[in-house]
Amino acid sequence: MAYTSDRSGNFDIWLRDLESGKDDTQITVADTPDSRGEISDDGTRIAFRRANPDGTGDVYIHDVRRGGEKLIIEGVINYMDWTPDEKRLLFYTPPPLRWMTADVEMRQLTEVALSHPEYGVSNPRYSPDGDWLTFILRVEGTGFQLLISRVEGGQPMDHSRWLLIDEDEHRLGHPWWSPDANTLYFLSERDGSLCIWYQSLNRDTKRPEGPVEWLRHFHGRLRPSPGSAFGYAMTGDRLYLPLRDTRSNIWLAEPVEE
Repeated sequence: MAYTSDRSGNFDIWLRDLESGKDDTQITVADTPDSRGEISDDGTRIAFRRANPDGTGDVYIHDVRRGGEKLIIEGVINYMDWTPDEKRLLFYTPPPLRWMTADVEMRQLTEVALSHPEYGVSNPRYSPDGDWLTFILRVEGTGFQLLISRVEGGQPMDHSRWLLIDEDEHRLGHPWWSPDANTLYFLSERDGSLCIWYQSLNRDTKRPEGPVEWLRHFHGRLRPSPGSAFGYAMTGDRLYLPLRDTRSNIWLAEPVEE
């Protein structure tokens, strides 16, 4: 599992072997923060973003076996994930925002036609088989929508053919697929706290089946990391995610007489 930590004084990418339990290994060393470490399914490559002073970032790939870094994309805002075939990386550009993929060998860029005429799209994730794409639409005045589009010819469908999976007037985001692509997990504040919820999907059509259910509530001191700090790793029967500890201390001070 790849993750970000500042234990060395800078935000760098670290690697943990979940099977052997060996000590964690620092993968990157840089003067500027590294983030969004995403390991390939075969465990041989880690993609990550290195921050630039102007607010953009460059995307690199680290070779776990041989060591060394390879620059893939320059001047992006952020990147999301590997594509399911692990040949490309999904990212978005500075304004005017566009979703793109970059070939990790040839560095060839391809635009992903994922847009809405009125509202912004965020947090896209391909299904494990690459046939579907889920994402969030922020609708002004009504809140957030969780949507799915079929992918044909490498591109999502027109917005008129998107499938509505869930909507919420409060915060809703960070969707991700189960390994079999028949369940969609996401974060939602529908109960007043940011918790993990899920929606079962029809195996063939990906339309919702049954109501939205909660997977894990976080109403105590442990809460999911907000915004882009939230990341996760999912295996067949495990979900790994970062949590903030909101615990604090209360101090008593004696007044000083002048």
